[in-house]
Amino acid sequence: MSREVIGSRFLFTGLRLWVTIALMVFPAGAVAGDDWLLRPGAFPAKITSDGRDVTLENGLIRRVIRITPGVATIAFDQLTTGTSILRAVKPEARVTIDGESFSIGGLSGQPDHGYLTPKWLALLEADGVAFRYLSHTISDIVAPFPWKRVRHAEDRPWPPPGRALAIRTV
Repeated sequence: MSREVIGSRFLFTGLRLWVTIALMVFPAGAVAGDDWLLRPGAFPAKITSDGRDVTLENGLIRRVIRITPGVATIAFDQLTTGTSILRAVKPEARVTIDGESFSIGGLSGQPDHGYLTPKWLALLEADGVAFRYLSHTISDIVAPFPWKRVRHAEDRPWPPPGRALAIRTV
């Protein structure tokens, strides 16, 4: 397989898995003291894009992925406490093809990896040898396989409601 196909499949699968898990488990709209397990339909997940960033949000957590100049997570925030979970911008993943290691996305130029400031984001540049962003699609979650619950929450839908993000790289 070519580098492009393997990279695209890996990132597509990795991000879709993260989106599926995170947005199924942490529905949108929850606030401190609110129990989303008691009212799961009241907290829908959402994904928005403004042409520069893609934002995945569900009320408990927000992840912002910069897609230009390179694909990289630039914010990962716990919304109920206002705490940032992200300290440094790094590649989204690393893959090894024929013994050679490649980064998938990432930005370089962050002067201090202990914290991240909005001013620094404007200065970061795409990694010239990493897989680059090509396109993205936002869709409803599709069941990856047929499955019927046999215990616990048998009345819940499959696939769980939510949104999916797929990012293609080259």
